[in-house]
Amino acid sequence: MGRKHLTPKRHLGNEIDEEVFAVGERLRAAVDAAQRRPAPAPMATAKQASEPPGAPLQPETARAGSAPAFVGAEASLIEEQAVVEGAEILLELEKEGPITSLTIILIPEEHRQNRRVAALGATFGFVAELPGRRRIAVAVPRGYVTDFASIPGFVQWLIAPFGKHSEAAVVHDWLYTLGTPGDRKTRKLADLTFRRALALVGVKFFRRNLMYWAVRVGGRSGYGLESDYDFRELERLKRRIPPPERDQFMITWKEQVLTREEHKRLKEARKAARKRASEQAASSGQPERAAAPPPAPQAELSPGEAKSAAQETMVAVEQR
Repeated sequence: MGRKHLTPKRHLGNEIDEEVFAVGERLRAAVDAAQRRPAPAPMATAKQASEPPGAPLQPETARAGSAPAFVGAEASLIEEQAVVEGAEILLELEKEGPITSLTIILIPEEHRQNRRVAALGATFGFVAELPGRRRIAVAVPRGYVTDFASIPGFVQWLIAPFGKHSEAAVVHDWLYTLGTPGDRKTRKLADLTFRRALALVGVKFFRRNLMYWAVRVGGRSGYGLESDYDFRELERLKRRIPPPERDQFMITWKEQVLTREEHKRLKEARKAARKRASEQAASSGQPERAAAPPPAPQAELSPGEAKSAAQETMVAVEQR
């Protein structure tokens, strides 16, 4: 009996190597520790210190955007490191694209506008390179709820909510969830990361630019929505009430701007890594599995090109 229905070996994915596995474990520990951090203990201000003994301490108003500190001698070393370690752990590998595997748990009988909803079963790490010698690392935490690509129902025959683009969609969802409404600069950074991530996971040029311009034009109302900040306990998928503090997740994304020398060293390191992978494949007698160089960042479509692409899509929808 033939076995042509099975996936050819050349199309199977690679197993996770030791280096990537170690980075993934550090990332998981850092993000999990950030969620367990207790609120900072109230500190006595100069005004409170001048009050008579026995007077109750009044906690000072926390500075906006400040992350809570560790308290208690029982805090482990990895929890202390989690204050400064976060998504930047992913940048140590000098790789681009998905760093760890996307693990999801579908939530039974829950949909959002005809889209399935899932909770992440493990922290998901992704690195993308952007124009201007910039790199961004994103770590989507375990338990976060995503509905993948926000595709309207009438065009889901063209682009499904779940598919090859799912990893890029989860990264984009998380960056939008952490955003502040009205912050145009950070929202554009999230959209550029989305477009680059789509290229890295293999979405073709026309489709990824169509998806990019869709979020650029129509994504403003969905940026920083409180209703999207949803977490679940993985055992029974019970909603976490209250959810973790947002400040605890500021470590889950990191933007890095490289100098020309750093960018040159990064390219040379990747070239050397591909050469080593090719040599190892040749010595083992197995076909080379090393990933091809990532696609170069594409220039943005002009408003006229974007409008034409949107019109062609609408014509196709009407014809169908």
